[in-house]
Amino acid sequence: MNFIIPFFLVILSALFSGLTLSLFSLNKTDLETEIKLNNPYAKKVYEVRKDGNFLLCTLLLGNVVVNATLAVFLSSLTSGLIASFSATALIFLFGEVLPQSLCYKHALKIGAKTTPFVKIFMFLFYPVVKPISLILNKITGEEAPTIYSKRKFQEIIEFHKNEKGSAIDADEERIVKGALTFSDKKVKEIMTLKDEMFTLPVETKLTRDNVEKIKELGFSRIPVYTSEINNITGIAFVKDMIGHDLENKKIDDFCKKRIYTINEDCKLDKVLNQFLTTRSHLFIVDDNQRKVVGLITIEDVIEEILKKEINDETDYD
Repeated sequence: MNFIIPFFLVILSALFSGLTLSLFSLNKTDLETEIKLNNPYAKKVYEVRKDGNFLLCTLLLGNVVVNATLAVFLSSLTSGLIASFSATALIFLFGEVLPQSLCYKHALKIGAKTTPFVKIFMFLFYPVVKPISLILNKITGEEAPTIYSKRKFQEIIEFHKNEKGSAIDADEERIVKGALTFSDKKVKEIMTLKDEMFTLPVETKLTRDNVEKIKELGFSRIPVYTSEINNITGIAFVKDMIGHDLENKKIDDFCKKRIYTINEDCKLDKVLNQFLTTRSHLFIVDDNQRKVVGLITIEDVIEEILKKEINDETDYD
């Protein structure tokens, strides 16, 4: 009988100590995510984990009561020094180190299996623990949800891609990273500069040579200007030329006069939304003086998300 009670107390100490570490290694945000994924363990753990301060006070009070009782009981069996040494050794090895090591590695599973045990002590300690937890809620506030930065999301994705057995491959990692970072970039970082734009003056005749040049370059949309490039008056759609007799025709005959412009400092997420809203595929880029500095296409933005260049039949290395 003298050994049964200390053994029982050490088991309780191990449970309180291990559960304190394991249950609080599981944050509420992750548990809520697992519940949405229909994880049965997460549902059980969340029942006791949702009120963090109440749970914490219950486990700590239980641990303190058990450890104090163990020390007192051992001191009644032997001398003070031996009792102190025995209690310290038992609590340290079997009440702290071993259970915390096991519970940390299998936190969700152990937490779910021991939920009834925790509920019993939450009920028994309620008159003492509940008022304390309410005071703590007032002082410290409710437990904040876990919010990950973009950089941390990227590190998580990269970690999973590099781990064996992960369902995330290199292509998915690249696309997710692109989606997380493209909104931080500005138009001027990816646009085609004015000097590199292919444009035509409004009076350009569609001679055989000009048509051949347009076909060779492979552009589907061509900005058309009057007098000088800062005065773009339309966008010529090459597809509209198909099936027409181009003799004596000018590029202006195939222009749509509706032109969309975007400032060079605009962020790419806003640009993508503008593309979707206007159903346009090409914007003229201007600076703060309203002068043309380049152009950007929806393809440019998609390439930034995919982190990979999109080549078609007319693109050459």
